[in-house]
Amino acid sequence: VEARAVRASLDIAMARQKLTTLGRQFRLVRKESLLRDIGAGPEYEREVEVEENEDTGAKEKTKRRAWGPVFEVEIPIFDRGRARKAGVLMQIEQAENELWALAVKVRSTARLSRARLVTSARTVAYFEKAVVPQSDRILRNMQRDYNAMQESVFRLIDARRRQITTGRQRIQAQRAY
Repeated sequence: VEARAVRASLDIAMARQKLTTLGRQFRLVRKESLLRDIGAGPEYEREVEVEENEDTGAKEKTKRRAWGPVFEVEIPIFDRGRARKAGVLMQIEQAENELWALAVKVRSTARLSRARLVTSARTVAYFEKAVVPQSDRILRNMQRDYNAMQESVFRLIDARRRQITTGRQRIQAQRAY
């Protein structure tokens, strides 16, 4: 019952998926900590220089234009991503603990439900095998004694009331089962 409950639990399936996702995130963080920021693309650069000629007073502009590729790599010397790794590891540990706690809760609920079911079944069987037949026997004997004028009508009515009460209790036990 417990194994079936664990397999059928959607909450446990979600917790497992969360744990898998965090594991993948940790692998990604580990890889990113080696080479975090990598950039590539084109670059355009333009330089303008203004020079004044002291003799003539004329201004000369020099323009230089350049196109070219750019490749940037950030090398982690001081920050190797330990804080991010530790944060993700703590999330993984927390998710594992939540998964185990959830599994324990599901197993406990399954055991409790099974115990209630077994108890209800035993109660119904007890009513059907012992209580109802005994109530019927008591009523038959009371009817016989009443017919022989050995018991009062009030005791016969009380026996019939007890039989009806026993029948209601059996029905309630079956409903609970």
